[in-house]
Amino acid sequence: MANQRAWSFTQNPFLNATINSLRIAVRISNTHLAALTKFAGDPFFDALIAFYAPLDAALNTAVTAIKEAGGEQQGSTVNLNQLYNLLSSSRIRQWDITIQGVYELGTPQYKALLPHRRTPFQVGTQTERLIAVQTLSMAIGSDAQLAAVKTGVDNFYKQLSDALSGQKGDVQGGGILSKQAEAARVAMCIGQYADLGALMQNYAATPDMITSFFDMIIRSGAQVLFTGDDKPQEHKNILKHTFAAADMLSLENDGVTDQQFYLANSKTAAPDKAVVTVTAGQKLSIAASQLGDVTNTFLNVYNPDELIKASGRWSLNKGFC
Repeated sequence: MANQRAWSFTQNPFLNATINSLRIAVRISNTHLAALTKFAGDPFFDALIAFYAPLDAALNTAVTAIKEAGGEQQGSTVNLNQLYNLLSSSRIRQWDITIQGVYELGTPQYKALLPHRRTPFQVGTQTERLIAVQTLSMAIGSDAQLAAVKTGVDNFYKQLSDALSGQKGDVQGGGILSKQAEAARVAMCIGQYADLGALMQNYAATPDMITSFFDMIIRSGAQVLFTGDDKPQEHKNILKHTFAAADMLSLENDGVTDQQFYLANSKTAAPDKAVVTVTAGQKLSIAASQLGDVTNTFLNVYNPDELIKASGRWSLNKGFC
């Protein structure tokens, strides 16, 4: 039997539109529930609201939990990075100088404590550098002349160890929350698909009425909403497109660091002219011409922060694509 193209009515458009994007899932879910709620008091819509509202609530709760956990994980990551930066600079420098005040550089006693001087504390994996701190403490042992150094080393080891363990716990918890959010996304999409069927039956004679109950991003042939993260000090491409000066874009920064947007001639190029800075929590609607030379076809974003990951959503206004 020849392969047949799947019938469009048997394809769930809500699942397809929200793959890999919880932000879009929340957007279309909230839009749908708000549209239904306008008709509260009508028995037909009351039944739809009673069915759908728990699905919307479950999705919003799951995504909020991820955002909160992400903030905690990001906070623990920053704290850990700060501790390692402190270890490789001031901490090992202070310990080294104090040890040299007791045992001169190059003596057997010094070499027993810091055989490779500061290098093991400044390079290597996180675990290797943690072990270097622990090894220094063990090497000092009961040496009364270095008792104060040992106390400082032991305290820092505990800080570093606790921060490392805390970050790993956050990462594991985030994975569980992501699975729960994905399950909530799928359930929401199935719920909207069921509501679509009910509304088609109710408005069979006037099908144009149905569109007012859904976010029409689900039917866009070209992608118009983009979401993503940007690593510290990373130049990242959002999309490639032929721009006109008057084309309008919406840039929303839902992270905790500033982001810089610009048009470039390659995916990884740094800005050569104008940039538009969107501060944390800010949303802007701008013309493409504000982003630089519109003959450049790559819309890029740059995260200037040295430690914190940025995140955002970027949309091309209706009629853009």
